[in-house]
Order: sequence, then structure tokens, then C-alpha cells
Amino acid sequence: MMCVRRQYLFRSSLALTLLWMSACSSKQKTDEKAVQEVVAEEVLEEVDVKQSEDEKKQAEEEQEYSLKDNPNEITDDNPLPQLSTKAGGIYQDATELFLKEDYEEASRLYERAGQEIENFYAAYFNAGVSSEMDGDRKRAEKMYRKAIELKPYHAQSLVNLYKLLRNQGKITDANNVIDGALQKMNDRAGPHVAAATRARLDGRVDETEREARAAMRYDERQVEAMRLMGWVFSERGQYETSKFALDNALVLEPGNALLHLDLAFVYLELEEEDKALSSFETAVKLNPNLGEAQEYYAILILKKGDRDKAMRAMERAIKLRSDSAWAQLHYGNILRANGRYDEALTAYSKAESMDTSIKEVHFNRGVLYLDNEVKNLAMLDRLNASRDEFAKYRESDDLSSELRARLDDYESAVDKKIKREERRIKREADRKAEEAKEAAGESDDKDDWDEDDEDGEDASDAESKSASESSDEDEDDWGDEEDAPADASGESSEKNADVESENDEDDWGDEEDAPADASGESSEKNVDVESENDEDDWGDEDEPAEDTTAEDKTAEQEQTDETKESEQPSTESETSDEEEDEEW
Repeated sequence: MMCVRRQYLFRSSLALTLLWMSACSSKQKTDEKAVQEVVAEEVLEEVDVKQSEDEKKQAEEEQEYSLKDNPNEITDDNPLPQLSTKAGGIYQDATELFLKEDYEEASRLYERAGQEIENFYAAYFNAGVSSEMDGDRKRAEKMYRKAIELKPYHAQSLVNLYKLLRNQGKITDANNVIDGALQKMNDRAGPHVAAATRARLDGRVDETEREARAAMRYDERQVEAMRLMGWVFSERGQYETSKFALDNALVLEPGNALLHLDLAFVYLELEEEDKALSSFETAVKLNPNLGEAQEYYAILILKKGDRDKAMRAMERAIKLRSDSAWAQLHYGNILRANGRYDEALTAYSKAESMDTSIKEVHFNRGVLYLDNEVKNLAMLDRLNASRDEFAKYRESDDLSSELRARLDDYESAVDKKIKREERRIKREADRKAEEAKEAAGESDDKDDWDEDDEDGEDASDAESKSASESSDEDEDDWGDEEDAPADASGESSEKNADVESENDEDDWGDEEDAPADASGESSEKNVDVESENDEDDWGDEDEPAEDTTAEDKTAEQEQTDETKESEQPSTESETSDEEEDEEW
């Protein structure tokens, strides 16, 4: 995005330009027509790969001399001054400050470098980029306009100024920037690149292709036009052709972070996720301030299981894309994957407030309520909230049959959890009521003991014994899930009643270039990132609900059988009594 990253390309172009100049100087004694013929011959020789070693050596010597002789000349092929000059040194210092994220001071030094040399448009362009990164839009606009004043057909200055004004809602002013450049410099590539960019932002594919092709007619090495053509092919589903166009552009500018970003999205469409991750990572390394690259790098690195690295990348992305509702949604999903549930809910709410059309917010919030505890929210309230969120998500018009089937599973899961929690609450209430009743009965028995005689004491003991037996029977009514009786295997008879879907897949969605998502598709492309564990522990959905009444009866029957067995005298005891009778 910055001229800094194109420095090596500009240097190589400069060598060719100076070589042509040296050809002219070597024939100074010929007439003008002869000079022109020599220039043409030297140009052809420069293009010819079979140039001799002697000619190469001579060209290098002449180039070195010309650089010393003209260090301050700024041209299209040489937009940067030599580092040995004052302007070059200041420019280098500004670049180091930019890389250290001291954008305010970097912008000031870039502007100062531009004042040292005539026509130094690249310095003003970078000053505009720095100010925009610093949040100073007014100064950024001023610097971009200065760059355009020096070079009216500079594509990136036109594009950045257009986007800056457009993002502020100044649509008319933004369009005037591009339309004015087209009127004045229609035979240059830059204005057509800007026009193609405008068409892409508006989603006009055919117009984007027309303007991008026009730009390449005037400059076949126009990298940004190639990138735009890559987007055109991708929008038409021609992903292999899009990849070919982007690869060709990368040959010219291998350090262009935007090319790697677009190529990453193409790899996602081709279902080559590892290559996509590699391209996102390269884009992030080349330009850490490329928010979209940071965002999707975080999403894919989370799928590899590195939650800490994903969190760091996403926190960087959210700072750079704080005005993006989709970035907030993705931020919420990564927060949830890291167990920060309350913060995730805040991010979901922010995404919803920024763009109410994003229905995927309801799905992700429903999953969070279903699987995770939330501060100051009772379990039953949380489950009911989950059911409501899934119901809202079902209202989406663009849900595929696959997504609706998946939503059916989630809704079935939450309904089972709600029924189970309601039964648990009822048993707990019954147990407490019984305990209160028993406590009241014991108090009455104590009062009777104080008033009654010895016979009354015996009666009270009988009542106390009866109450104790009643209490033992009540314990068989479980009271809580942990008190349930064990079956023959030693396990609880209440099994598979819960449906766990912890850390289920997230419905990521995206606003523009996101890949398709299995959990919820946006109107464009969607990346699905599973939080931690992809598989859901759904339990057995075909199992009927527990019949607590039947189980209570079974428990009572077992108690009765045990009581009867305890009342029957043993055979050994009977034999002993008979022997004693005979002896007597």
C-alpha cells in the first residue's frame, strides 16, 4: 500500500531509464536524427537477453555515474531519492518511525522529505497514509491532495483519497476525485485503476473489468489493475483464472500484501485451507496494519488450535477494523473460544447494534447460552434465552436446508436441557418442602415429650421411629441428580438426558470476502471457525424422557422387599429355639 514496499521495483526501473540516457551521451557528436536512431537501437539491445558481458559492465558504470550526477531527479521510474541525499535520509527516518507505529511523527517527517525535493509525490502519499493510520483524516486528505497535485495520475493516491472521503459519507466529493482525474488524464492508467476500484466497492463486476482492462492497455505492468481482474474472475467463480492473474501480479510485486490477501481468499474458495493460511500469514507479516488479513489469519489459526495466537491477531484486527460489524462477530467467537463469555456477549451485542441484518449473531449467541455459564444468569433463564436466539436465527430468509437441519438439532438439544432443568428444580423444591415438613413434625414431638408421661414417651418414640422410616423412604425420591439410585452397573439410571454441544462450530460470516460457512452463510462469503472441539456430544435423541414415577415405584418396591427380608427370622435362629425347647 505504501510506496516503501515498491522501492526495489522502482530501483530496477531506474536502471533501465539511466541506460537509455547513457546511450544518448555516448553519441554526442552525431546529429539529432542519428541520436534518435542510436537510442532506439540501445533500447532494443537492453531488452535483448543476449547482451554481452562487456555491455553489461559498461551499463553499470554509466548507471553509477548518472546516479551521482542526478541524485535528486524524481520521475515516474524513479519516485524515491537516493539515501545519501538529505531528502532520502529524512524519508528513511520517517519509514522507520512508521514501522514503529509512531504515525504522527512519521507523517511529519514524510512531509518534510517532500519539501526537500521537487515533485516528491511519494513522500506526500506516505504522509497521507501515516496520518490516516493516526486517525487524522483532515491531514490525510491534505497530504493525498498534495500528492495528486504533483502527479495527477498516481493511482494509489487517487484510490486512497476516494476511499477516505467515501468512508466519511462525502460521496459527491469522492466521485469528483475520480471523475476529475478521468477527464484530465484519461490516457493514463491511474485514473482507470481508481475508477475500477470504485466499481469494485459498489459490486459492479462488468465495470470493474472494463476499467481494469483500460488501465492495463496504458500500462501492462499495472499491478493494481491485475489485482482487480483477479477479483473479477473470483466473483464469476473462475477461481483458477483468478489465481493465475494474482500470481502474475506477484511476480512484479512479491511484497504486495494486498495480493497475498486476495490470493488467500481464492485458496479458501478452492478449499486449500493450508495455502490460504500461509497467504494470510504472509500478508500479515508484510503489512501488520492490514486489518482484514489479521482478522482471517486469526480465524484460521484458531482452527489449528492456537487460541493464544488467534486472540492476539484478532485483538490487532479489531483495533484496525473497529467499524466492522463482521469483525466484531468474529471477535466474539474467538473470545468465546478462550472462555471469556461475558466479553463475547458484549462483542455480539456490538455487532448487532452496528448491523441488524447480521442474523448470525443470534446463532452464535444461542450456542454460547446453550453451552456456557454466564455470570448472573440462572441456568433455566440461560437455556430459555438460547431457545429464543435460535428462533430468531430461523427467521433468516437465506437459510439452506442443511442449515435448517442443523438448527433443528440445536433446538432439540436446548429443549431437552430445559425439561431436565425444570425436573431438577421441581425435585429440589419438593425435597425442601419435605424437609420443612419433617422439621415441623420433630418440633411437635418435642413438645409432646415434655407434657406426656412414660407411656407418652413410648408413643412419641414410635412416632419418631415412624418419621425416621418415612424420611428414609423420602431419600429414595432422589432430591437432586447426584442422589439418583445406581443401576446394576453402578451407574445412574438417569442417562443421556442432557445434550452437550460445548465448543461447537461458530457461524463466522463475513462482509465481503469471507469463505463459505457451514453454520450460517452471509450474502457473500463466510469463514467457519470451530472454537475448540468440532464434535458435539448430542446424546441419544431417540431415548424417551425419564419416568420418575416408575423409578420411584421401583425404589419403594426394593425398600419393601428389604424390609420383609429383615423381618423374617433366619433358619439358624429357628433351629436354635427348637433345640432349647427340647432341652427344657
